[in-house]
Amino acid sequence: MRKSISGGLAAIVLVASSPAVAQIWIGQVVGNMMAAGQAARQEHECMMGTAMPVAEVDETRGYTAAAIASYSAAVSKSGHADASAAWNLDDGKARWIHGDMQLRRDKFDSISDPFAAAGAHVDAAPAAYLRSGDGKFVEGHWAARDSGGNLVGVYDGLFTRTAGVWKLRTLTLLSPSEASAGLVQFCHKPGDVGPYKEAYEERQQILEMKRAEKAARKAAREQAANGGN
Repeated sequence: MRKSISGGLAAIVLVASSPAVAQIWIGQVVGNMMAAGQAARQEHECMMGTAMPVAEVDETRGYTAAAIASYSAAVSKSGHADASAAWNLDDGKARWIHGDMQLRRDKFDSISDPFAAAGAHVDAAPAAYLRSGDGKFVEGHWAARDSGGNLVGVYDGLFTRTAGVWKLRTLTLLSPSEASAGLVQFCHKPGDVGPYKEAYEERQQILEMKRAEKAARKAAREQAANGGN
């Protein structure tokens, strides 16, 4: 304990006795505070639903299109298909989801796709597409249509990056009505922006009320000090 105290005192004495060291130390403290503030602002903007720059979204499109094309080609064959090449198999949360059915990564070689079984084909371009605010995920909607162009269902793909390549983490098969709401920008995981924005706006309303109450009290005091005029 004495050693710790004496060491701390020595550091303080060193800083106090050396303007150059003090300046460096203060600069480091200020720099850390600025970096923390910048990180907090970026996190807030992310959680408020700020989208990634277009260029950083577009750089993912080739990979995700290839993954969806790989999946579509696999399931277009009759019977159970091996679509495992479309997934990031290193991700323990990798899933194929249709309604209450979920297949894990050890079952991606035996997928029976109901849209493909109905003769549907997948649009090459996604109907909706975004990258998470933290840059770690991509989500897209690809329409599955019959020979007449009618919408049969929608593939909701969530992608992660492995070895520099974007591949599926989850593929969820949605009915047209389920997919009608489209995609909503998220920061770290789908659905996180809405609750954060709601809580933030509620806090802002409370702050505004407190400011208004403070201003009213100040005005009342000033009026009383002026004799009620």
